[in-house]
Amino acid sequence: MRIYTIYERAGSPPLFIAEAFSWSAALLQPIWALWHGGWRTALILFAAGVMFTLMRFLGFSPEIDTALIIIQAIAAGLLGPDLLRWDCSRRGYRLAAVIAAVNTDAARLLYHAMDRKSLVLNRHGQENQRDFQPMTP
Repeated sequence: MRIYTIYERAGSPPLFIAEAFSWSAALLQPIWALWHGGWRTALILFAAGVMFTLMRFLGFSPEIDTALIIIQAIAAGLLGPDLLRWDCSRRGYRLAAVIAAVNTDAARLLYHAMDRKSLVLNRHGQENQRDFQPMTP
């Protein structure tokens, strides 16, 4: 199961951000950020990529340049969801919920079904509703 943070803003549909390594963020950094509406994040990732590429022209070895680009890709994959959350808060979204779900569709279903009931999906995708019980150690 993945953890999803849900952000909402008046007049906009809620945004669901998964807390997981993002391969698309690692490989397509600025494009991934723009796809998710994070133009500030895209600008930061693009500027860092240009800076690391320009280091080669400033006399740094290609190995250092390559290592920095790989480190940036790994960092973007790990921190991509956090950068999107930061960008959402800057755009006026507020944290509405944190949900554990199998996938984004299940997270959407749980989010829209939230009241005093907890909607549980079994591994076959069938819905089971039960009263919300807080976890105790």
